[in-house]
Amino acid sequence: MPLFEMIGFDACQRSFCIAFAFLSGETEDDYEWVLGRLRSLYTSCNIRLPSVILTDRCLACINASKLVFCNAVSLLCLWHANKAVLAHCLPIFTAQERLLAKLSSIQITDKEVSSRWKEFYTGWHGIISSSTESDYKDRLAAFEKKYIPDHVEEVAYIKEVWLEPYKEKLVKAWVDLHAHFGNVVTSRVEGIHALIKAYLKTSQLDLFEAWRTIRHAILNQLYELTYHQSYQQTQMPLGLSGSLYSAVRGWVSFEALRKVDEQRELIYKDDSPALRPCTGKFTPSYGLPCVHRIKELLDAKQPLSLEEFHTQWHYKRDGQPIHLIEPQRIERRKENPRVAESSTQRCASAFEEVNHQRRPPKCSSCGGVGHTRVSKSCPNRYQGLLSEPAVVEPASDITTTSQTTEQIVGRADDQLLSQPQAVHRALSPAQSVIEVANAASSSQPVSQDMSPQTSPQASPQYRYDSPEAIYRRYTASRRKWYDCQSHRSKRTDRLYRKAMGLPPRYKKADYNWCLDWKEMGQLCKTTGKPRKWTKEEMTAYIDWSRAEDQRVDAIVANEIKHNPQERTRRGFGAIWRQIEQDSREQQALHGTITPNA
Repeated sequence: MPLFEMIGFDACQRSFCIAFAFLSGETEDDYEWVLGRLRSLYTSCNIRLPSVILTDRCLACINASKLVFCNAVSLLCLWHANKAVLAHCLPIFTAQERLLAKLSSIQITDKEVSSRWKEFYTGWHGIISSSTESDYKDRLAAFEKKYIPDHVEEVAYIKEVWLEPYKEKLVKAWVDLHAHFGNVVTSRVEGIHALIKAYLKTSQLDLFEAWRTIRHAILNQLYELTYHQSYQQTQMPLGLSGSLYSAVRGWVSFEALRKVDEQRELIYKDDSPALRPCTGKFTPSYGLPCVHRIKELLDAKQPLSLEEFHTQWHYKRDGQPIHLIEPQRIERRKENPRVAESSTQRCASAFEEVNHQRRPPKCSSCGGVGHTRVSKSCPNRYQGLLSEPAVVEPASDITTTSQTTEQIVGRADDQLLSQPQAVHRALSPAQSVIEVANAASSSQPVSQDMSPQTSPQASPQYRYDSPEAIYRRYTASRRKWYDCQSHRSKRTDRLYRKAMGLPPRYKKADYNWCLDWKEMGQLCKTTGKPRKWTKEEMTAYIDWSRAEDQRVDAIVANEIKHNPQERTRRGFGAIWRQIEQDSREQQALHGTITPNA
């Protein structure tokens, strides 16, 4: 038994099944009976009758639909019409072309025949796609003039079978007068038919099993349709978020809004349809505002209303849309000029503004805190202009003598100026210990007899491999590099590390490694209250550790090269004795670092 399928589409342009019927035949009476049952179903459920019915060229079905749904417009499937013209005219056209070539004693290839057929077929498509009645008449006349009398049979078939009886159901000039919403082919029915066949799997089921299978397919389809509409009511694409759609969001489908947005984009084209008179075809056929109506709303700064959309595009929901007026944008005074307009930084509260204390600047020339390198208080401001550094005489009322002693590791001054990269690498045997003493003279002699109560306390001393000593050597090396630069050049730690060939930063795993108890430890406990190591101190320690590894590797490689017997195993005792000797040599080389009092 043939299965008759009736389908529709929702606001989201998704197909759904309306009804099914197993027919005993395919006569006009059979179609009239099943369409009558469908009409009674519409009436019992208080559903509005269909306004457009799209079928193929089945005369029995077309006649039955006219009797049952007399107020509905009947349209023909354009795809079936194209395939019918192709199936009927192509063999005749090909044979006629070869016959004409033979009579004219001209050899014609298959490629030439195919090219001429494509031209003929394109002419048929041009007639069908005529947007106005005058265009239709002009194109049909040109088509007849070109292919008559050579292809009179093909032209006669097109006119007598399709155009003369069904031009109002096929040609765009008449089809666009009805609300078809872009559906001019029955491909949706073919898709639903394939879906039902996938559920049935065989044609040998009885009526009850077929009903159960179709019911299962419809329930799944209903679930998908409900989910899709619910999703669209709560979401909104970014491209449709303008104020033009503010009153219809969540009330009409995305597909309708995208169609309207396509019309809006036509306004800004060079050959915009908005510059020409309205043809009045888009709104009746799609139930959406055309480009001219959208331009009027944009010029008036008004949003789209729900009445602009056909009810086919509406979601099924209660209530009425509320037009939300966009709030007036107020240009706020920029209170913090240091924060960019696009910054997402939180504005400070009132108490935070009161309690906020800006960190004092740090000079990039001398390293002092509280001024910059262009400040008058910077002692190195005019260093590049002076031939000799200025000597500051001590005040006459100073009665005490201050002396600061600091030991740093570095090369000789002549090597330092010629090879700045050697400042930081203070681990080779060629390096020497330099003591820098700053003594301030006094107008009164200092008494050499100091009582035990007034004698200064002994300062802690650091080994050469302690983190404190390593960091002091690092800062001393950096300070010497700063002194070698011109007074106008920048002096930053990043530039120093780049000049020394050191990496700008290390990985997080390296910093975690140096905080191990076998290396630096978690806290610095040598200066009063324990504190955490700074990142600069940890970076200096990693630099020293890697340089020390390279130094030891170089020593071992040199011993193996000059004394191959060193490759033999000597035991742990010999290794420890060699480590102790190397440690004593390094301690004697670098000395003991005494911090500033």
